[in-house]
Amino acid sequence: MSKKKTMDGLEYSAFNINVIFSFICAILGLLLYLGNSIEKIIGLVGLGTGIIGFVLTFIYIVHSGIIF
Repeated sequence: MSKKKTMDGLEYSAFNINVIFSFICAILGLLLYLGNSIEKIIGLVGLGTGIIGFVLTFIYIVHSGIIF
């Protein structure tokens, strides 16, 4: 039962964090499109949030595969 709870917790955290990071990336992409002069910082923040979202999703997929 604890593995099921862990899987549910990972699912909700991965989903919520991916949604938050996607909004951050969308806002930063909009700023970049509008021609703001902080392209390097925007690129690094977008890259960092993408990596964090990927790692959380990968952990969730691996854990789900182990359970099933």
